[in-house]
Amino acid sequence: MQHDIISIISSVPFLIAVVLSTIAGAFYFWLRGDSFRFTCFAYKRAWVFGNDHRGEFQRLSKESSDSLVGEGGFVQAEHTLCQTFKAVIAGSDSAEVTKEQFERAKNYLKITQQNDIRPPSMIARIGLFVLILAESVGTGYVLAPWMSTEITPSQANLAAGVLALAVAIVLALLTHVTGAEMAKMSAYRKNSGSEGLEKRIDLGDDQEQDTYYIDPNSNAVMQNPSPRRFANRVDDPGSKGMVLLGVSSVIVVAIMVAIFFIRMGGIESQTTRQIVSMEQNGINGGSNPFASAASEPVPPDVASAQQQTRKQVAETLGGDYRTQGMAASLMLALIYLVTQFTAFIVAYKTTFSGQGESAFNFTRNQPSYETFRAKFLLPRISRAESFLTQLRQARRKRNHRCGSGKFEDYLRQGEERERGARVGAIDKAVADISNGKNDDDRSLRWELAVKNYSFSSEEQTLLVEKCEEAAHKRERLLKPRAAAQPVPSAVSVIAPAPAPAMAPASIEVLAGKFLGLSDKVERAAFLQAQERDLGEAGFVDLKAEIKRQKAQADLVRAQDKYADLLAD
Repeated sequence: MQHDIISIISSVPFLIAVVLSTIAGAFYFWLRGDSFRFTCFAYKRAWVFGNDHRGEFQRLSKESSDSLVGEGGFVQAEHTLCQTFKAVIAGSDSAEVTKEQFERAKNYLKITQQNDIRPPSMIARIGLFVLILAESVGTGYVLAPWMSTEITPSQANLAAGVLALAVAIVLALLTHVTGAEMAKMSAYRKNSGSEGLEKRIDLGDDQEQDTYYIDPNSNAVMQNPSPRRFANRVDDPGSKGMVLLGVSSVIVVAIMVAIFFIRMGGIESQTTRQIVSMEQNGINGGSNPFASAASEPVPPDVASAQQQTRKQVAETLGGDYRTQGMAASLMLALIYLVTQFTAFIVAYKTTFSGQGESAFNFTRNQPSYETFRAKFLLPRISRAESFLTQLRQARRKRNHRCGSGKFEDYLRQGEERERGARVGAIDKAVADISNGKNDDDRSLRWELAVKNYSFSSEEQTLLVEKCEEAAHKRERLLKPRAAAQPVPSAVSVIAPAPAPAMAPASIEVLAGKFLGLSDKVERAAFLQAQERDLGEAGFVDLKAEIKRQKAQADLVRAQDKYADLLAD
């Protein structure tokens, strides 16, 4: 059975399969090194695992329900393709391919202390591969005598080399993954903190929105600590790195020690055989066949002296051979350590935390957006444009309607979406300011919003208008409630000064917040709080607004569902 297995391992077809598998594995990891490159490869190939968009091209080419051409000149299938490649290029579904996003990515790297991290260079990859080959060659040489006595030495060497190469690759991958997890854990432990404002920040979000916060102790706007801002962007990786470090260390040391003692055992056996041979036959390992016919027998004392001399010479040469063999074994162990340590260090020094890798891919350490666009962005836009053209050709063959927009036009629409996001930031600030308990609290919230969002003068004017509108609406809601309350019979002639009017969030914003909640318990608590704060009349308006927004959302979904029937 062992002979059959060794024969299969040492056969030429098996070796070719191993070589091709190694090349395919290297190609796969090369693809995984760049998310855009990996998505392009997997977009038409459903069998490529590890990518969320694998085989998406075939599905979009068959869709027929999205026959309406949208505002930008895209049908739904084309819009999905553009959204996919935009998200891959920008690094996040919520991010746009704009100059503003370029600045956000640079700020993300700065806040998360990852400006100095770079992906592994080609020299590092090649050097690691050479070390893996050296490790596998040395291990194969040690394992070859143990493979089988029923095969030729060349077959044993080939089989041992294949086995050693597989072990070396697995060990390198294990230590590489360990290094990556240790890097994430170390970065989080070093840079994260819990003091300050906790606010989840995505790569596509405004990176300055958590710069300041209102300190509840001093009741003042203060700068958010850097460790808290780091924790707002990077999740805690846990202790996975320490577990992998322990497991990989035990495995590597166990294999290294086993290989060392196997090698030393072989050297000891070979040294013993050589010493015995030299003691019996001399250094040349043989005798003169004609010596008996031409010479007299050697006297016993002379023969004893010769034997003693042979023994001393054999032990001396055997000791030298043993020393050389030990040095070779130590060298092989050193190669093992260097290879695993290199794999660990390469991963440790080049692993990003959070969305750092996506941020780096959208900056590429370039000084300006214009330089990044010329060197890296334009080739990707051309590739995505090619996929869009191919999708339209495939859809036309199926007699499906197609749009006329270009991928770059879709990216330009991101500037409009950026402006819409700024309007959303203003609305969010209005809701936060209006929820202030008193004038001082609202003043603090105003200062916080202006500092965090860096509103321009025009945006601040719009912010003032919306805050005043929210305050007026609040007053209208409070009037029916105040009129319904009876005046006490015994009151002072001089009424106390009224409390400062609270300007809450608008009814539309509150309804939107309610619909944004998914948990029923949270919705019930939200409604209970609003009924207490708004009063009966205000709560009636809120319920009506919620129903209106729900009906509007249902209508939009119905339009999307029956779009092909509603077409002209």
